[in-house]
Amino acid sequence: AVFLRFCEGVRIPSKNLGMVQLILLATQRYLIEDIFWGLSQGWHDFVILKARQLGASTALWVLDLFWLLRFPGMQGMYIADDEPNKEIHRDIISEMYKSLPRRFSRGPFRANNRLETTWHDTPAWFSSRLQWAFASKRNEGQLARSRGINYVHGTEMDSWTDRKGVAALTASLADEHPHRLYLWEGTGQGYNLLYQMWEQAGHSVTSRQIFLGFWRLPSYAIEREQRALWDAYGAPRPTPEEAEWGAEVRKRYGVTVTRQQLAWWRWKLAEGKGINGDQAVMLGEYPWLPEHAFQSSGSA
Repeated sequence: AVFLRFCEGVRIPSKNLGMVQLILLATQRYLIEDIFWGLSQGWHDFVILKARQLGASTALWVLDLFWLLRFPGMQGMYIADDEPNKEIHRDIISEMYKSLPRRFSRGPFRANNRLETTWHDTPAWFSSRLQWAFASKRNEGQLARSRGINYVHGTEMDSWTDRKGVAALTASLADEHPHRLYLWEGTGQGYNLLYQMWEQAGHSVTSRQIFLGFWRLPSYAIEREQRALWDAYGAPRPTPEEAEWGAEVRKRYGVTVTRQQLAWWRWKLAEGKGINGDQAVMLGEYPWLPEHAFQSSGSA
């Protein structure tokens, strides 16, 4: 409830409307509720596998701010896949912070640079800190060395190339702090580090899997009123393969994929730029099931 009130004060960069007040999408609400439920059950480590453009990154950016402002003295680390993304995400999160009303804000930054972001809490050592990093071969094996970390947000993990760094990072993580929280998220994109972490979490007693299929977002749908699109992609009955996928979604997650959502998926498969009917690419970007997300291609 406190987090939801915090969300009401945040303004975010929308790709369609510019800076707007945050109103959680169904996918964002599901993700946040699952994380908080997991925390209530004693989990502190979450591996998040998602389809594209579901708003998950935005929701987690808000959670990054909330967690470090809510609990003093946290030592957090935000890890992107490369330095340009790290800097872009830092700028977005910084602007989100500046949009906060006074009741949630800690005032001006004490430091906000390419290495860290922290605030003017009193005393200064009481303030939380978010350190900025990226996981690439350029700094191989150096993630979080000589640092103690109790909050992590690792993003775009499907593109991480520094596997040794993850081992170094793991050695730096707190395993007893009451407010420790570790979030690892990305899109499948092949048998990579995210795949290994996802599989590990599936057999773990301390990590929780969270899957966000394309069907979690109601707006990914073509309505019957969109006559041309519906006739092409909605009217044909589900294929045996599509029916099998839909049945498995119902069995595992209790969600029925509607004909409108199926029509949207078919349309994106047939006409999506760069997809061009390639089912493996489409499943990797917009999976029905977790195993769909990890598609191997012949490219280097």
